[in-house]
Amino acid sequence: MGKILRAIVEKYSEVLTDRQKLRALLMDYFPQNKQACNLLLMAYDEDIHNQLRQGGALGNLALSRYVKILESHYAVNRDNAKQTVWAWAYALNVDFDDESDTGTSANRKQASATPSSVANAQGNANVWYYVDNSRKSIGPFSVDEMAALFENGIISRDTFVWAVGFDNWVKAEETELSQYNKPSPVVSAKVTTVLGNRSDYEMTKDANGIVIEEFIGVTKPEIVIPNLIDGEPVYAIGDGTCKEKFTGIKSIVISDGIRHIEPYAFFECSGLQKVVFPGSLQSIAFGAFWRCEALTSVSFPDSLQSIDSGAFYGCKALTIHCTVGSCAEQYARINNHTTILGKNASSVKKTTVWVRSGDYEIEKNVNGVILKRFVGIKSPEIVIPNSIDGEPVYAIGDCAFDSGNDLKDDAYKSNHVIERIVISDGIRHIGRGAFAKCSNLQTARLPDGLQSIDRVAFWLCHKLTKATIPDSVQSISNNAFDDCENLTIYCTAGSYAERYARGNNIKYARK
Repeated sequence: MGKILRAIVEKYSEVLTDRQKLRALLMDYFPQNKQACNLLLMAYDEDIHNQLRQGGALGNLALSRYVKILESHYAVNRDNAKQTVWAWAYALNVDFDDESDTGTSANRKQASATPSSVANAQGNANVWYYVDNSRKSIGPFSVDEMAALFENGIISRDTFVWAVGFDNWVKAEETELSQYNKPSPVVSAKVTTVLGNRSDYEMTKDANGIVIEEFIGVTKPEIVIPNLIDGEPVYAIGDGTCKEKFTGIKSIVISDGIRHIEPYAFFECSGLQKVVFPGSLQSIAFGAFWRCEALTSVSFPDSLQSIDSGAFYGCKALTIHCTVGSCAEQYARINNHTTILGKNASSVKKTTVWVRSGDYEIEKNVNGVILKRFVGIKSPEIVIPNSIDGEPVYAIGDCAFDSGNDLKDDAYKSNHVIERIVISDGIRHIGRGAFAKCSNLQTARLPDGLQSIDRVAFWLCHKLTKATIPDSVQSISNNAFDDCENLTIYCTAGSYAERYARGNNIKYARK
């Protein structure tokens, strides 16, 4: 993050006074990482960049002050806040000095040659320098500070470094610093704990654990995604983690304990042939395996509760292995993927039953009821039930309340009268376009236990001003609330919904 920001600042110095241009460039440089864009803009809005430019070396007290500003004003977790300040400091060539607040440490220097004279003059062999992208030497730093630079992604195993006693610059991986950047161990997929090295990943932390945001040290065609980094659990693979640049990946094993794969995680990994999902996986978001055209066969665990309809877009040869009545079977049937059914397949002759029950058209399967169409709307306020004919409703289907669909039944056209929706507890999924074009919808109360909101679920609900999203939601498609320009999302601090709101520039408030 810091390296890219420095490149932007050096090439377009006017961004330091032009927020609109900075935002546009950040969106260009971080097309799949809206969180990084928002974090950097938050610091900009708090004038942290100008304070860094005017304040000399960055000391512990100043760092702590900036971090607290981001924590208190935006509910950013401490690690993200610290990485954001580090990124701005690095971009502005502001050195870190853990004693600069008291004035007892010498200012750090920048030079274009080997800094042996400086280090020898200090009489200290335990000082280090590194070469940045502009070929300047930065330092001196202690070993602990170099470790922190690794941790924050400012230097890597390929960075050239120098210390007293060296004849020339060498790569960090060839020195004692290599201990801070160990490669991930090769492990069996059956091992319960799979350790990862934080230097191989860009990541964020929240109350649930770690989200891997990007692979930065992964070069092998077969990779194992860890479930533990620095003693903390990994629970999600983030938005755009691999992107299309990892075309050489052929096999991915996702370790047990990881629950969510977020949008575009493995976008256009065109060489990907094999994926092993863990028994803990709960959701796969839109575009997660977009155009992974070499992917031909995947086994889906029964733990899956949500697969966005565009999760495997362009995977034309994909065959899905799953059990009867599972979320994966429903996904395969809707998206016309070849399906091989596993256990209990021979004992189930008919997996779905269509019925019409009063105000609803519904579909029944082994999980319960999917509400497919609402056809008897007359009231501006409706409560969507969690039980029909004694069976639990677990999902609202695609276009169930879409008031602008092309169906001939005039009853559907009355959906424009809806102003308030209350979805009963127990419903776990909201399908694609479920409430799209409900033009007078103003508030939506979503239930505890809801897990996913699919694409364009509330598209063109122009009057929607309030949606209360519970902590249980772990998957929201990026365009679920497109063209809801008056919307405020009510959620708890640190929740997935808050991250979603920030990432999509939607107003939010704490409930």
